[in-house]
Amino acid sequence: MREKGGQAPSEKQDVKVSEGSTARPASLPASTDPGDILRSTFGSDSQLDPRVQDALHDAAMTFSKNWQPVKQPPSRGCIRVDGLLELQGKNALMAVYVLAWYDPKQKMFMDIQTGLKHLIQLKQRPAAG
Repeated sequence: MREKGGQAPSEKQDVKVSEGSTARPASLPASTDPGDILRSTFGSDSQLDPRVQDALHDAAMTFSKNWQPVKQPPSRGCIRVDGLLELQGKNALMAVYVLAWYDPKQKMFMDIQTGLKHLIQLKQRPAAG
């Protein structure tokens, strides 16, 4: 029976361990270039398909463009107010999700987030033709 590594189970490998080492591991690479990250992972002699390199570059650019830092949580004592707001006009009906944090100490809303749920046309135009 053979193991994945192709060695017999009875064979042992020598492992070098430095005793008393308090050095921290190297930090992650500061560069966001996918080529630098992959070279450090797979070694400098390995080559990737140019299509894979382009896809990784596009993914890194999209990630860095869409990155948003984590929002700070509201301060203690804030009250979460959320619900659905429905607005009806002459021509359309609209529903909006609303989420807000109210701070009773300052007597004002600290953060208000809204998002469209649906928009329904009540008066439709006749079809062309």
